[in-house]
Amino acid sequence: MSFADEQIVNFDKNEKQEAKSLINQQNENSDETNKEEKKDFEKLDVDGILFLIGEFGRSQILLMIMLSLLMIPTAYQSLSITFIGLNPPWRCTNNSKECNRQGEFSINDEFYKQRCSMKRDSWTYVTEKDFSIVTEWDLVCEKVSLTYMANSALQIGGGIGTIILGFMSDSYGRKKILYPTFVLFIVISFLIAFIQTFWIFFALRIIVGILQGGIYLTLWVLMTESVGLTYRSYSNVLWCAYTVGMCLMALQSWLVPKWRILLILLSAPYLILVGTYSFMPESARWLRVKNQISLAEKVLKQIAKCNKKPWPNACLSAISENSKQKKTSYIYVFYPLKVFLSTSMQFFLWFGNAVAYYGISLISENLSNNMYRDFILISIVDIPSNFIVCWLCNRFGRKKTTIITAVIGGALVIVLAFIPCRADYYFVRVSVAMVAKFFVNLSYGGIYIWSTELYPTSIRSQGIGVCTWAGVLGAASAPWVSQFLGYIHLALPFCVMGSILFISGVCCCILPETNGISTVEVVEE
Repeated sequence: MSFADEQIVNFDKNEKQEAKSLINQQNENSDETNKEEKKDFEKLDVDGILFLIGEFGRSQILLMIMLSLLMIPTAYQSLSITFIGLNPPWRCTNNSKECNRQGEFSINDEFYKQRCSMKRDSWTYVTEKDFSIVTEWDLVCEKVSLTYMANSALQIGGGIGTIILGFMSDSYGRKKILYPTFVLFIVISFLIAFIQTFWIFFALRIIVGILQGGIYLTLWVLMTESVGLTYRSYSNVLWCAYTVGMCLMALQSWLVPKWRILLILLSAPYLILVGTYSFMPESARWLRVKNQISLAEKVLKQIAKCNKKPWPNACLSAISENSKQKKTSYIYVFYPLKVFLSTSMQFFLWFGNAVAYYGISLISENLSNNMYRDFILISIVDIPSNFIVCWLCNRFGRKKTTIITAVIGGALVIVLAFIPCRADYYFVRVSVAMVAKFFVNLSYGGIYIWSTELYPTSIRSQGIGVCTWAGVLGAASAPWVSQFLGYIHLALPFCVMGSILFISGVCCCILPETNGISTVEVVEE
């Protein structure tokens, strides 16, 4: 080999060694980079990602606005019976020999019940026949209980709806259940305005209740599952829309004293809200539980974009194979024993809150001489309480907020029993009722937040559905407690409602605090 050839070979060897060295160095640098990337690229759950992209930003506020719009027409039917089933004052007919008293007689007058011992042509309503279902179908005296049944029918239907539609919501998705239910709810609420017989009216009220229960549940769950851990209690502001609905209903009832026209106004115009479907996101938490990770990340990326936050160097973690709950079932709401005790105590407090909450609203006609004004005043206190409960739950915890306000609210309702029902005490009665309702709503808002956090995502709709069923039983009992017992003694309804709420609040002391604790996704966790 010549000297030149030897140099070429040596050069080739050196070049290969340098190239190999360079490749090894690049591989080492690449490995270090990958290690750093893997270190930074974390797998986070929904709460972890929301913490980085906005726990309660523009996206959640827009969502709350859409859900609130859907809440308003849904809320109307809850207490619409207060106005469409109003029992107006009556007076004696002209030239009646059996009834010869002058003036009008309302429920607070001692002579009010005497008409039941007279012939029907001896007295008449002071309003037109189409004023309410009471005046149209003559639901007085031995038929008075039918009005209470009509209200209870809606509430019982609501309990059925939360069970059935709660299961469907957990199985098929929040959004997929919400909108078909809402459309059917509006259509049937509209059709009720044209019903000519009470029993068909009664049957349709049950169906409306079933649909309403499912809507309430889905709206609440969608809201709570879309905000981060720190701001979860802010979801309670959603119920301000319920209060707005109550006030608007009372105003429309005062302006339009015809029950059929009123029902049309409370339903048909709101069909336009179906247009919000395109903008409504599915729950990322539900998608994750159903192992639809890519769709869940897509929803979270939309939240980040709307909140003007960069997508973090992270990805959404999947539910571990060991923790996956293959099926959702109401069995897990009562099993194991620890969950059973929790559900039982929550059930009792939901019942107590509902009896007091709806009872005070229904009894507004007995507080003074202006039920429309009193109903609005009693309802409007819910707005500040819905905001205050958020602060209380974050500052003092869900447990203390719910229990203490339940005890105070129950005590104030009992106080109402000892305030005379006379004109010179009207101001005091209405004022105490407003303060009592304020505390009752604080407790109601607190238990909503508390119960939502006590149940895991996989059975949350079903757990809240069972608790809502307790609220439904309380609401269904409210007209019998607040109005029917009033025929026995005017003080009796307040004593019963207040005592139930007071005792149920004390019983819940055994439940754990959930403030600041990450949401549990499945029962096994």
